[in-house]
Amino acid sequence: SDTVVTLAEVLDDAGYHTAAFSGGGLVSSTYGFAQGFDHFWNASKPSESTLAESLPRLFSWLDDWQAESDDDDRMFLFLHSYDVHDPYRAPAPFKRAFTDRRSEQFLKQEGYPAITTDLATHLPHPSPEQLDEIMGFYDNGIAYADDRMAALEQGLRDRGLWDNTLLIVLSDHGEEFMEHGDWGHGPKIFRELTHVPLIVRFPDDGFGGTVVESPVELLDVAPTILDWLDLPQPSDWRGSSLLPIISGAKTTSPDTAIYSEVANERFAIRGIRRNGWLLVWHGAAQRVELYDLEADPAEQHDVSAEHPEIADE
Repeated sequence: SDTVVTLAEVLDDAGYHTAAFSGGGLVSSTYGFAQGFDHFWNASKPSESTLAESLPRLFSWLDDWQAESDDDDRMFLFLHSYDVHDPYRAPAPFKRAFTDRRSEQFLKQEGYPAITTDLATHLPHPSPEQLDEIMGFYDNGIAYADDRMAALEQGLRDRGLWDNTLLIVLSDHGEEFMEHGDWGHGPKIFRELTHVPLIVRFPDDGFGGTVVESPVELLDVAPTILDWLDLPQPSDWRGSSLLPIISGAKTTSPDTAIYSEVANERFAIRGIRRNGWLLVWHGAAQRVELYDLEADPAEQHDVSAEHPEIADE
């Protein structure tokens, strides 16, 4: 909605030059994500949705920006891709980093269309051998994305921007590989889907080596950026800055509630992690599941019947 105040809008109003390079799909200008960006490019087809397409565009924009900017000019960049995503087609030389055959060969030899963009739908019940290979394709994509993050760092170093750039690497979700009966990223909120990377690299390597063990929320990322820049947070944002936790000025409490949800017109699933428990609420079925995260970290055994008082709380 136009009424939503985005991070890009806040930074644009604060004088930052803003640019985004997106793999498209749901993260496109069609859905309002261009709000606040001076320049917004998004892929128009799956073959463009990779870092091989977006990263060179980002560097080209950076070169133009540096050529036209003053020393005190500041920029905000958003880079997004689908490289680590079903159907896991890593480019060369990572196509076989962890597998004997390429994902394209897998599709052809297993009898699936080469243009498949959602393998989980075509192959809902893979054999153990197929699943192992699919996980290898996933690792191929991770290796490629890791390599491209190294290229991003080097590109910033080459342009003299690395030392005073705040860099945040994160993901919107993980992948399930039959831990709860399915694979891919369907309508669930278990750990394999919600425990995502969140890596923050501060200018001049501030807080280097710090690890925050307790769960935090992705809603906290944008407030953290504004806090670091001494900019006020919009009143309707729900997250909180992580700087007090990162700096050690504040410790997280086990009774802090961590929320997650996935919903559309057919279903609504919400979850709360708190005090070592995970509660999963299924809106359509009006039922709950409860998991003891200390005794059952893989979240396999619903104990809501044994602990109704915890579920009610």
